[in-house]
Amino acid sequence: MKAAFFGEYIRKIRRDKGLTLTQLAAQLKPDSANLSRIENGKREFDEKRLNKLAIALNLNIEELKNEYFGDCFAKKLYEYKCSHDALLVAEEKVNYLKRLNTMEHKKIPMKIVKGVVNESAITENENGEIDEFSNFKTIETVKTNA
Repeated sequence: MKAAFFGEYIRKIRRDKGLTLTQLAAQLKPDSANLSRIENGKREFDEKRLNKLAIALNLNIEELKNEYFGDCFAKKLYEYKCSHDALLVAEEKVNYLKRLNTMEHKKIPMKIVKGVVNESAITENENGEIDEFSNFKTIETVKTNA
């Protein structure tokens, strides 16, 4: 379901499941007045409660996160009058972060050097792999891990 905002999404699902505000609020721990404000768009939902909400409404957590964060992004894009290109940039950054995270978990043979760092950077090569390099003023190889 694509609702105007996340609170409407919660309200529709809650009603479809036959739950009252009080019943759902008891499972999530905000009182029913606060849950009503969330459903009416007058208060933001606390992302720390997404797992509880998924369990309470028997929803797929990934779909619920998509609805929640999509709502958050849309509000910010609208507030700052950003173009749709901002979403493309965000997607590129997420992919970059994923690749960096993958590289951190791999054991890469590396040369430990002694020197004064002049410049360093992390770049992406033509294969989409992460390259890290440093330029040193003076370099003295201490040991190699391989």
